[in-house]
Amino acid sequence: TDLGVGSDAALSRAREIARALGAQLHLLHVVDSTRSAHAIGRRRAHAQLNVDALARKIAWSGSDVQGSVRASRRPYNAIADVAIEWDADLIVLGPYRRRLGDSFTGTTAERVLRKADRPVLVVNGEAAGPYEHVLVASDLSRMSADIARVSKQLGLLEGARASVVHAAQHPVGLMLYLC
Repeated sequence: TDLGVGSDAALSRAREIARALGAQLHLLHVVDSTRSAHAIGRRRAHAQLNVDALARKIAWSGSDVQGSVRASRRPYNAIADVAIEWDADLIVLGPYRRRLGDSFTGTTAERVLRKADRPVLVVNGEAAGPYEHVLVASDLSRMSADIARVSKQLGLLEGARASVVHAAQHPVGLMLYLC
């Protein structure tokens, strides 16, 4: 979570998935580490208070929502590292925000996916209930198969109309074949 209203939908969806599955929910906030050590310390302490309050707010009966704050120059590294450390089954991120260089290096979700080697769910809107239409994009890799498997295990496909799409491009880039 970036602790802003933009991450509310992702928090809501993550909470509902965890609650439905009886899973543990971990919240993470990443503080920019390019500032002075004193400024980073202040920001971390302030953020930890907010993350702890948020964890208490979204916890449900019988749950123990955990929260932590990390400092990093590259949030995607911290997110991936914590996902690996916590052995997360799913990483839930808020909506995509265009950043300079994304077309070369990838979005935060793409970078996290590559580094953590775990499924990433990007939530763009408020959870109004279970998913009704699910589109699974596949590049026919092991990771794509894992994403589809975990989506099914997490109940994201339950009662939903699911479609899988794969687009293959000719190596020379002359034609696009849709399979």
